[in-house]
Amino acid sequence: MFYLPFSLIISPSIFLVHAHLNTIYQFWIHTEIVDNLGFFELILNTPSHHRVHHGRNPYCIDKNYAGVLIIWDRLFGTFQHETNDEQLAYGLVHPLRTWDPIFAQIFNYRYIFRKFKKAGSWSERFGILFKGPGWVKGSPRLGDRDALPPVKYPIKKFNVDIGFLMNVYVGLHFSFALIMFSVLSNIKQTEPFYISISIGYMLFCLTCFGKIMDKKSNSYVYEFIRIVLSAVGIYFCADFLQQVLYGSSIIFIAYSSLVYLSLAGLTFHFIRKIMRF
Repeated sequence: MFYLPFSLIISPSIFLVHAHLNTIYQFWIHTEIVDNLGFFELILNTPSHHRVHHGRNPYCIDKNYAGVLIIWDRLFGTFQHETNDEQLAYGLVHPLRTWDPIFAQIFNYRYIFRKFKKAGSWSERFGILFKGPGWVKGSPRLGDRDALPPVKYPIKKFNVDIGFLMNVYVGLHFSFALIMFSVLSNIKQTEPFYISISIGYMLFCLTCFGKIMDKKSNSYVYEFIRIVLSAVGIYFCADFLQQVLYGSSIIFIAYSSLVYLSLAGLTFHFIRKIMRF
């Protein structure tokens, strides 16, 4: 959305090349191994600068937005050096405590909508929409840094213990779902309708995996539905799936076996659960 205005003044081919180079550059700056790079720290976005960008320490908030050149942050007042005074804590000011991928994408919009709804004037609503996420009436444009919650040490990462076997289960199903989605999304002859179904199925898969990772009480119901849909899809689209997998019957057989074994296991789980009543 933010890039759409560029289409009016920049050739799409030039923009795409720039966007891809910008993305490729940012691979190497996501590390804690590289320290200070001396002179290059003045011009380029370096690992040190980018660690600040991802930090949730109060001094890191809304800093170092640059992709490649850090000079833009220096010009617009959003630059911040990394300090050695405190350990960096990565993530959000208010960390998410869920593995739900859909909620992770929309929770910020829900937060903004609630603030917008409670605002007492249109000027305040304008500030909520166009100023920093921590902005409140009477504070600076990017919010009051002193009002941010301090980082608690030792830093604890969100984790729900679901056991080794369940981690393997989710890992295998995620890998096969990702393979299938990658293959289907690269077929030029596929109609938009089927592409939409593939995207919807992948999102549903991620939602199911998130519920399992969160140990939600309804996770087995969601997973049962997902496995049934997968089994139905495999049954009716067997020839097509083998074709798009470039004739690789090994992947198809492995995924089919995994789906049917999971279906049998989940069916057994529900039967055992019902027999207890």
